[in-house]
Formats: sequence, structure tokens, C-alpha cells
Amino acid sequence: MPSRGSYLLRVGGTLKGDLKANGAIIDEIRKFFEKRPKQGVASFDAKPGAPWPDGFVLKDYFVCAWDLKVEEENKETVISFRAEPHHILNGTLYANKDVMVPEVQWFYHSPEYKWHMDLKAKLRAWNQKIGPERLICWIWFRDWAWYCGNGGS
Repeated sequence: MPSRGSYLLRVGGTLKGDLKANGAIIDEIRKFFEKRPKQGVASFDAKPGAPWPDGFVLKDYFVCAWDLKVEEENKETVISFRAEPHHILNGTLYANKDVMVPEVQWFYHSPEYKWHMDLKAKLRAWNQKIGPERLICWIWFRDWAWYCGNGGS
């Protein structure tokens, strides 16, 4: 029976105004999130690690979702980014604990890594640039979750 480990990052926010009114900031956001890492380089031992986005993906993990959506709803701009790297190992979670425990430690220590600091700084800069008069909901972390289980495909 295989085991699977994955983690999910979702970033999102809502701005006053339609897509055209928010075109410049949307272009910045698209450019930042368009680079999709090809292979993971991150590990618990490598501190502070690589910058965003390469440092976001653990060694031996593969990106199964990397998607930015910018949509207009009721004359507001809704921004949603979703990234999910994962890996599948032969054997049960218990059999793979020596491999997976440091990965979970990396997840829980994410604020200590360069990729996390880079992303957080970029989100703060965008929110400051947009300003409170145009922000309905800050562009910020919406989900940061770890998943693992027996069985995987």
C-alpha cells in the first residue's frame, strides 16, 4: 500500500474595482505567480533555503496544482492562487515515518524559510501598494495545510 504526503497553499484577496481598474496590480501578481517550480529543492536541513518559488517545494515532491485565478464579481476583483505539491511513497505512513517526519517539521517551521519570508513580504508590499481604500479583503494566506494518508495515486 502506498502512502501520500501533500501540502496546500492558498493565497487570496478582494479589491474594489473591476479587472480593468486593477490591471497594473493584476499584472504584477500574475508575473510573480507564473513561475512554477520544476522540481523540489527544499528540506528541513536546508535553512534558510531557496527563495520563492523554488524553496516552496520539498525534495522529491512534484507540483500537482499551481493555479492563479483573477476574476471579476460585482465590480470587484477576486484573486485566488492555489499550489499543491505532493509525493507518493511505497509502503504505509508508518513505514515511511523516517522520511516524512522531517517534511512535516519543515511545514511547521515554514516561517523560518526564505520562500515564506519572500512570499509574505510580497503580499505585504501588494497590500500596501493597493492601499486600504481599495482593499476589501487583504491579499494573504487563506490556507496552509498538510495532508498525508495511506493509499495514494
